Amino acid sequence: MIAADIDTADLDRAIAALKTVEPEVIEPEFRKAAQQTVEYWEKDLKTGVAFAYTTGDLRDAISGKVTQVAGADVDMLISDLVTHGGYAYAGRLDKDGGLRWRTGKFRGRRTFGWFSYTLKTKGPGVVRRYFRKAVEVVVEKLARKI
Repeated sequence: MIAADIDTADLDRAIAALKTVEPEVIEPEFRKAAQQTVEYWEKDLKTGVAFAYTTGDLRDAISGKVTQVAGADVDMLISDLVTHGGYAYAGRLDKDGGLRWRTGKFRGRRTFGWFSYTLKTKGPGVVRRYFRKAVEVVVEKLARKI
């Protein structure tokens, strides 16, 4: 077993270098890391909404999927699309600084950034957590081939 602590800069370089490796070595591990990332975000955002808001429309609208894995290039999608009467409910909660949670643990707190700010601030760490492990597994597979 190869063990190493990969820091942020090293992880970026490792992923860039892996783009030249055969896709069948990389894709299974990167697909797994992407799926774990998406599942983490769905659970995290749904849990936050459950604490803040008692109805299920917004919580049920949060979804994610891995849209593409091609070698080391991965695309993921996290969505909060819910509308009421043609009005983008989740988007307004995220962007309008004047709205506040009506019920739950966060009652009275502003809703601004509940989705975008959370992804922006916590996102890089969550993605790195799962992809760091994927890079380590791929490097180990490549080392075994040598």
